[in-house]
Formats: sequence, structure tokens, C-alpha cells
Amino acid sequence: VSRCGYCGAPEHGSQPGEVRITSVGSGGIFFRTNTSVRWKIDSTGKLLPELTDTYDLGAASNRIKDLYVSGTLYLNGTPIT
Repeated sequence: VSRCGYCGAPEHGSQPGEVRITSVGSGGIFFRTNTSVRWKIDSTGKLLPELTDTYDLGAASNRIKDLYVSGTLYLNGTPIT
């Protein structure tokens, strides 16, 4: 079952070919496979894995090209400057 405040409805200002997803209430947006939540965007806008040390971004054969960050980047708990 999917629930969406609005999903790409033209009357809510989306453009042709654009998909907009909003949450209802303050629960955030959840990304699931089957019935398991894998990732969520919480009500403050943070992208969070549902379980710590469980999910990857990218893979050896499907890598993310560039990562731009502002602030401190942590790898295995160590700040990278």
C-alpha cells in the first residue's frame, strides 16, 4: 500500500516528466523492498539507512562518480579532512 500527499499531480505544480513525492505528516519518506524499510528521509531532510552498517550506496560494478560534501566526512568513524 502506498500513501502519498501528492505524487506528481499537475494541480500541485509538477511539470511534465517530473515526479514529486511528499510525505503525509511528520513521519518522513520511506524506501522499501517488499515489506522491509531500507532507507528513509526523515522530517528534517536527512537520508538515513533503516539499519546501521547494513546498506551500501553503489557497488563495485555500479559506483557513484562524485560525492560533494560540506562539513566533515567520516569513514569508519574517522573524520577525513
